[in-house]
Amino acid sequence: MTKKDLKTGMLVQVGKGGVYMYINGVLVDSTGHLVMNNYDESLIRMTINHKWDIVKVSKVITGCYLSPSFWTERKLNENLLWERDQTPEYTMDEAIAKMGHEFKIKK
Repeated sequence: MTKKDLKTGMLVQVGKGGVYMYINGVLVDSTGHLVMNNYDESLIRMTINHKWDIVKVSKVITGCYLSPSFWTERKLNENLLWERDQTPEYTMDEAIAKMGHEFKIKK
């Protein structure tokens, strides 16, 4: 999924859990908005804090579901189109730091 794949009416979820409606290049919820200019093509927020990265995208929502009261994680999951792979990737040095000690990988 890339920025150009987003269409008005899709629900998106960011890493911190908020659900937004994508409308003409802006992510909107009942309290504010996020501008897509702050996202790269792979839907990663171009800041140090990645809790705003887009992690899920729904199919286009229509009808009464265009009301913000229906912009929920449940509605997004019922219409899920794409989900970011959340499997962490580490270099060997990062893995050692996470484990707190060196280790060997079994085959």
